[in-house]
Amino acid sequence: MLCQALPKQILDNISTLTNSADEIWNYLDEKYGRSEVVAREIMTELMSLDPKRLGSRFMGRFCTTLLDTHSLLQSINEEDWLVSNRTVAELEGKLPREEKLEWARQCNTLPGVIKFERFKEFMQQRKTV
Repeated sequence: MLCQALPKQILDNISTLTNSADEIWNYLDEKYGRSEVVAREIMTELMSLDPKRLGSRFMGRFCTTLLDTHSLLQSINEEDWLVSNRTVAELEGKLPREEKLEWARQCNTLPGVIKFERFKEFMQQRKTV
């Protein structure tokens, strides 16, 4: 039953020699039980969003995914993955040209001490537009 409940991508990583539920749970705890591993997985979805591929749907998806990612990372105490200046610069780079211009206009007028706080506020505004 445990194997039937797992996604195929996880099953592919479990050794075919592993046949006990205890061994499978040990593997899952090792792979997904550490917060830094979970944080990396959470960040993957956000960072893989492609504005060219999503076209006009990008901003809505980007805003929602960013806010969800932030909430998830906060819940596991791994927010640093998202709020670093390097990550914010990568996220800014994903914005379509018009949104980059609007972000540049609003950046210093938005509340927040950390640049990510300002970026998050900007994304919340864009989500409602």
